[in-house]
Formats: sequence, C-alpha cells, structure tokens
Amino acid sequence: MPAGSPVPSTPLIAADPDRPDRLFATCLQARDIGSLKFTAPGNPIVVSRSDDGGATWSRPVRANDPNRGRALAPSVAVGRQGELYVLYPQRSCAV
Repeated sequence: MPAGSPVPSTPLIAADPDRPDRLFATCLQARDIGSLKFTAPGNPIVVSRSDDGGATWSRPVRANDPNRGRALAPSVAVGRQGELYVLYPQRSCAV
C-alpha cells in the first residue's frame, strides 16, 4: 500500500430487515496509524450499499462530518424504514 493511502478498518455489514438483499458496509479509514492510535485527524467513515446481496456495491460515500473530531470505532444499524444509522464516538483534534 503506498504511503499516505487510507488504511481501512474491518468493514462492518448491516442488512435491511425488510429487504435482506440490501446490505450496507461501513469502514473507518485513516491516513496513518501509529502504535494504538491514529496519528492524523479527520478519519472518514465511508458507507457503501448493495441491493443484490453483496454481488455489487455502490461507490463509497463519507458518513461523518470532516469538520468534526476524529471518528472512532463505528457501529451500524438499519432502522425499520430502511434508514442507516452510523454511530461512533469522536475525539477532539486538539492535542
């Protein structure tokens, strides 16, 4: 992986309870990871959707605000109307 490339976390998959072929994948990315920490702010959480059980996926889009603190450890859930919820703690970028 080239230097400066995003380092993805383990993807999380959530299924729509009413449409089992609709899947959402989320992943936390970071530009650089040090020993037990992210070394730069602005870790994007990206989301992609599949409507065919994972055979194909949409282009990833960012789920968190880049002007807020660092996103950490996202969790995902799908609501009763098929809406996606991405929950995550954030940490201030101030050192």
